[in-house]
Amino acid sequence: MEEEYNPLAENTAIATSLAQKNSIDNQNQYYQQEQETNLAEAQLECETTLTRLYHQLRQDFITLNNQESITWNEIKDQKKRRLTEDGVNRIMELMSFYVNKEIYYLTLMRTNHGSC
Repeated sequence: MEEEYNPLAENTAIATSLAQKNSIDNQNQYYQQEQETNLAEAQLECETTLTRLYHQLRQDFITLNNQESITWNEIKDQKKRRLTEDGVNRIMELMSFYVNKEIYYLTLMRTNHGSC
């Protein structure tokens, strides 16, 4: 017995297949956008970067307490400091122009979408 050609069934199968493919594509796109957003949020956290830079310029050192949080401690011998507090502050003023959300955002946009 020969099967009859059923264009309705074929069109329905094609439509279902396309809908599944679109759904998968949308899920993949959403996942990629979430990953980019998470990366951007991490890069836009400038205060942590500036704080770390400040303490490194001052030659402070890190200790971990019981809750595993970071505590910055000053070096004991102040004569071993390479920079004065004024020098550290001047460098930090300059670095605040380079380490900010707008610069990170522009860099991220250039990386993801070509140059602005």
